[in-house]
Amino acid sequence: MSKRRYLDLDGFLELFEKFISEKTWTKTKHQKLENLENYLRKFQHTSISVGMEKGNYCVSKKGDNDNWRNNTLISNVITIFKVPSNRLGKLYYYRDKWVLIRGISYQGFTGYISSYYNHVYLLPENFDENIIPNLKQRLGKYFVLTNN
Repeated sequence: MSKRRYLDLDGFLELFEKFISEKTWTKTKHQKLENLENYLRKFQHTSISVGMEKGNYCVSKKGDNDNWRNNTLISNVITIFKVPSNRLGKLYYYRDKWVLIRGISYQGFTGYISSYYNHVYLLPENFDENIIPNLKQRLGKYFVLTNN
């Protein structure tokens, strides 16, 4: 079975909100993350290796949530934007199209985060950009507003 080209945003948000509603890393939260990742495997995407902040579209800064202890959150954070018409590199294919980007971090052998990726999913052509402020309100620190 081939992968679908456009991400079903409603299906993604349903699973994503269930995942982020779990505050601590319990067996339940791990299962919800697995459900989300299994769902995302059904869709075409592009992975971009990024730095913790340099080139990373999914860095949520302290202040997005006042009780937040860390300075940045870069894993399981999303953003949505229209790719500029002059974008090069792996986003070249997505020029003038709406995308959802999910930031992911992976632990290395030492137990510290060593790799950062932005997974890019194409949104349907009829995507309504007017829902973006509502998404920020619904998802809080897990949604990054971007100027791209």
